[in-house]
Amino acid sequence: MRWENAVYTGESGNPLIDALPFKINEEMIKGLEELWSASEENRSAGVEERIKQLQDMRKTFLYRRKMQRIAWRLDSLIRCAYRSRNPFRDDNPDNINAQGFLFSGVYGIGKRTLMRKLVSLYPDVIFHHEYDGKLFYSMQIPVLYAKMPQDVSVSGLCRQLLGVLREKSGEQGKNVGQGKNGEMGKTGRIGSFNIHYDKGSSVIDILFGVLRELNVGCIVLETLEDSDLTGKDSERVFRLLQGIIREAGVSVCIICGEKLAEAVSNTPGRAMVFSSANDLIYTPYSQDDEWERFIDVLWSEQLVKQPPKKSIELDNVLFEWSRGIAEIVVRILIEVQENALDRGTETWGKKELDIAARTALKTVLSFLGSIDPVLPQDLASVMDGMV
Repeated sequence: MRWENAVYTGESGNPLIDALPFKINEEMIKGLEELWSASEENRSAGVEERIKQLQDMRKTFLYRRKMQRIAWRLDSLIRCAYRSRNPFRDDNPDNINAQGFLFSGVYGIGKRTLMRKLVSLYPDVIFHHEYDGKLFYSMQIPVLYAKMPQDVSVSGLCRQLLGVLREKSGEQGKNVGQGKNGEMGKTGRIGSFNIHYDKGSSVIDILFGVLRELNVGCIVLETLEDSDLTGKDSERVFRLLQGIIREAGVSVCIICGEKLAEAVSNTPGRAMVFSSANDLIYTPYSQDDEWERFIDVLWSEQLVKQPPKKSIELDNVLFEWSRGIAEIVVRILIEVQENALDRGTETWGKKELDIAARTALKTVLSFLGSIDPVLPQDLASVMDGMV
């Protein structure tokens, strides 16, 4: 557990925002990766070994693309929740900025591993003592990571979240959400922090009060991979999650499989609250500085012994074929290198790039179809026109 005293690095006038330790940036993303660099030693390896390394490179670079975009989104979820919860300003109950976010995808692509790494960048608890010359004694939990309980019900989820909050705040939080006798519905304490609720309060009221008192920014909720939340209590559970966002002012990120994502997208009330991660992961690059940085790194990691010099012509051909989608970019560059290794030429040019692009596109079109049916049609028409 990381407990830290607040260090205010911003000047927003809101201690909950100014105490956040950073904004996600390029250097931070690089620090999370385990990227290897192509060296002369790598290029001198046998053909089979280099082909295997190329496949590893594909996983690494696509993971980097996902990490970059999801990292920015998580940071935004935390910050936007705090914008309408400034302890030094009266909250407007109609001005809630918290958001819902659905991080979905096929089984095994690394959703949980990625999110756990990103959550680990934030302190578990931030302690405040003074802000801008004024006493401000408070706790802050920027992000709370929890698993959906086996008992998928409103009561089960509330108690699960309260349990994680007790664990998160350690000895000081042992009474979170509990009464004097360990019962729900009385008066709880966290060290010197009182959490008040009426004797007859529901477990939902208690949870909302604790979330506000402990200044939770975002809840990351991990669901079972095959969960679709279509049981009898599912609608009540989603209303609870919407209440956490709209009433408690805490953002919610749900990590889930395809079944739950489909259930959410097909239910208007849910889809309005929870935006999807797919648009972030598969959003194409524009042909700008970000694209250039991405291509520069890919170019430097080639494993053929005589990689071609990067040129505007090759850059444009690669962008035309891929439409800037990282999945396709990486597959094309791997395909063209594998072909060069198989032929024994150890180099490639525009003609070989066109051939590799056609093969890579055919491979990836069906996969993209499960993500966004518009993309494959667009790319297929481009491919047909260039054949």
